[in-house]
Amino acid sequence: MQNRYNKFTLLISNINKCIQKIKAKEMELLSLKGAYVNCILNLNNSNGLTLNELKNLCNEDKSAVSRTISSLENLGFISYSKNTTEKYNNLITLTQKGKEVAKIIEEKVNELFCKCSTDLNLSKRDDFYNSLELISLNLQQLSDNYGGKNER
Repeated sequence: MQNRYNKFTLLISNINKCIQKIKAKEMELLSLKGAYVNCILNLNNSNGLTLNELKNLCNEDKSAVSRTISSLENLGFISYSKNTTEKYNNLITLTQKGKEVAKIIEEKVNELFCKCSTDLNLSKRDDFYNSLELISLNLQQLSDNYGGKNER
């Protein structure tokens, strides 16, 4: 069991580190930060999102997403709807400039994922994602049961 735990945690950690490194390097070529990728892609695949919706989709804390959105607004990549005076409840959408960079990012993501899954046929890839999703859901339920306490 210990070997399975070590292998799982090391592989997941390595995957995450590799993704972060690739995001940082690829975004550097566009003079952007790796932290922008998830926000831009989620906004590109929507008709607008609130800050809270974006936070949930990116699985980041509100302050990190808020900083990213502020930077993206300063760069001219996003705009807010003016439905309410409460900025956090307004829909955030990509500007034309944001959509152009999102297209570049999506192309890079697609290219990278094709390269990293070249040895997986469609069935194996589907099995992998289904298994990973199930593990993620199970771990989420288990971690939610801890309620932030140091239970053992």
